[in-house]
Amino acid sequence: MRSDTLWRISRRVYGRGIRYSTIYLANESQIEDADRIWPGQVFKVPEKSNDGKADADYTTLGNRLTTVPAEGEGTEEAAQP
Repeated sequence: MRSDTLWRISRRVYGRGIRYSTIYLANESQIEDADRIWPGQVFKVPEKSNDGKADADYTTLGNRLTTVPAEGEGTEEAAQP
């Protein structure tokens, strides 16, 4: 999605943008700055938020879902240009 951010991905998946840190921490090795993600980057999206209060709603990822998670695992989403 144009102008995708970790906040927007988090809001789609976990229902609250503030949970962006869950995605950031799962992908720290490839994200230098949480405010800058690039088209084509593929992120792991954990099944549960860090605080354990939200389950990921993978249906909101639509065609951006690149792998189907095994039981208890996260999935990946590609950042869109």
